[in-house]
Amino acid sequence: MADRNPSPPRLSAEEIELIQYDNIGETVFSKKWVLGTLMKLVQSLQSATDDSEEGENDERGSSREGEDNSSHELRDDFEKELCELWDMSMNGDVAAFLEEMDTTEVLLDAVLKSQNARVTEICVGILANMACSHEVCVKMLRNKDLIDIVTVLLDEPDAPVLVEVTRLIHVCLSNSEVESQWMAVLETETVFKNFMYILENSLNVDLLINCSQVVDKVLDTSDEMLGAWADLPLVTAVCEAMKQMHMRSEQLHIVETLLHILQMISTVEQGVQGLVSCVSVVPLLCHFIAECGHDEGGIIVGREVSLTESFSVLNVVLVADPITVLTAMEKDPRIMKVLLGLLGYSCKIHRKRCKSSLNRLSFTETDEHKFERSFSKEESTEDNEKTNVDKMKSTDADSELLTSKEHAEHRESAGFSENAEKSGNQANNHEGRLVDQVEETIRSKGTDEAHSSLQEKMKDQNDGISDQVNITDIHHQYFTVATSFLKDVISESAKAPKCVSSMLAPHETLLQKIVHYASRITVYNTLVCELVESTLSTSELSSLHKKLLERLYTPKVCL
Repeated sequence: MADRNPSPPRLSAEEIELIQYDNIGETVFSKKWVLGTLMKLVQSLQSATDDSEEGENDERGSSREGEDNSSHELRDDFEKELCELWDMSMNGDVAAFLEEMDTTEVLLDAVLKSQNARVTEICVGILANMACSHEVCVKMLRNKDLIDIVTVLLDEPDAPVLVEVTRLIHVCLSNSEVESQWMAVLETETVFKNFMYILENSLNVDLLINCSQVVDKVLDTSDEMLGAWADLPLVTAVCEAMKQMHMRSEQLHIVETLLHILQMISTVEQGVQGLVSCVSVVPLLCHFIAECGHDEGGIIVGREVSLTESFSVLNVVLVADPITVLTAMEKDPRIMKVLLGLLGYSCKIHRKRCKSSLNRLSFTETDEHKFERSFSKEESTEDNEKTNVDKMKSTDADSELLTSKEHAEHRESAGFSENAEKSGNQANNHEGRLVDQVEETIRSKGTDEAHSSLQEKMKDQNDGISDQVNITDIHHQYFTVATSFLKDVISESAKAPKCVSSMLAPHETLLQKIVHYASRITVYNTLVCELVESTLSTSELSSLHKKLLERLYTPKVCL
C-alpha cells in the first residue's frame, strides 16, 4: 500500500460545472474542440485562397511548388481531426450542436472553396451524418444553397466524394418533411442522368449501393419519373450495376434494390419494350435465380423477395418473347428447381400459420380455417374418404394411395409425423428453427451463455409477431407471382413443347404435392385450378394433367 500512487485530487464543484458546460449534450465530446476544429477549417481555406491569388504572379512556378508543399503538410496535420469530427457527427447531440453553430454553412463554403477532394469528401460526409437526425435534417434545408451545391457535386469524378454525395441525398429522401424539396430537383433530366451514368459505369460498390437506393426511391415515389425514364437506357444501366455486384450473398440487398427497379420498369409499357430489347436481362435473371438454388431442395430462406421480383420481371419478358425465356430456363435445370421448391415452402408457411392460429384461438373465422378444421374430421370417417375418392375420380389403388397421403397430412397437422416435424424445423416452423438454434448454442457455448441466448431468442420471438406476419405476406406474394409465372410457362409450351416437358419431368412429383396442398388453401385454390388447366395447352403434358387433376381439391359449395 505504501508504494501505491496517490489518488488524484478531487475536482471542485466549479471545475465539475466547467467540464460539464463544455460537454456536448449527454456526451463527453468537447464543444471547445469541435469549434476549434471548425475554425482551423475556415483558416486553412482562407490560407489556400490567398496562396492561389499569389500564384497568379510572374513567379507562378516557384510559388506553386511552395503551395503544394504547404497544402500537403496542412492536409496531413488536419485530416485526422476532420475525420474525428466526421465520426462524432453521427451522434445526435453532436449533430444538433453542429447545426446550432451554423456548421452547414461552414461546410458548404468549404466544399466551394476547397480544391482538395478529401476535404470535400469529409465535409459532405459530415453533412450526411448530420442529416441522419430527423430534426437536424429539416433545419439543414433552411440553407437554400444545400441542394444546389450537392447536386452539382454529382458531376465530380472522384468516387469517394460521390459516395458521400449520394448517401446524403438518400438520407434526405428518407425524411418525409424534406423529401419533396429534393424530389423537385432530382426529377430534372440533367440530375437523373448522372445517376444512370453512375449505375452504368461505376466500379465502386458503395457508390452503386447509394445510387441504386436513390434511383429506387425516386422511381417508387414519382409515377411521372417512372413513366419518363422506364426505357432501354435505364434497363441497361441497372443490368450493368447487377453485373458489378456478382450476385454475392453479402450484396443481396443491393441486388434486391436493382431487381425492384426492374420490376417497376416492367409495369410501364415502354419499360417492357426496354426489358425485351436488352439482351442482358434474361441471362442475368436466370443466373441469379439459379445461384439461389445451391442448397438442397432449392429452398433459400431470406431470398423470397428477390426471387419474387426476378420471376415477376421474367414473366413480363416471357409473354413478349417466350422462346428466349424458355430456352434460357432449359439450359439451367436449377431454375425450375428453385421455382417449385420455394412454391412448396411458401404453401407450407401459409398452412402453418393457419394451424398456429387455430391453436391460439385468436383468429377471425374464415372458410380456409373452417376447411383446416374439418379436413381432419373428414379423414377420420370412411364416408368422407369415399367422397374424396369419387371427387378425384381415381381407381381403388389410387384411393389407397390418396388415403395414406391424407393420413400423413393429418399426422403432420397433429404433430405426430416425424417427416412433418423435420420439415417444420428446417423450413416452415419458426419455433422449430428457434429450438435448433438454441441447441446449437448449447453445444458451442457454456450452459449460462446458452440460457442467456435462449432468453434473448425467446424475447425476439415474442416481440417479432409482426415479423412472422410479414414473412407470411412475403411468401403469399411469392406464391402468387411464381404460380402465375409457371402457368404462363406451361401455357407457352405449344411454342416449345419439348423444352417445357423436359423442364417439368424431373419435378412432377413435387408439382403434384404442391397442387395437393395449395388447392386446399382457399386463397390459392383458383390460381392452382388455372395452373392445372394450363397443362391442356399441349399434348406432351396430357399425362401430367391427369396426375394433377387427381390431386386437385375442389371445395364444397356451402349453401
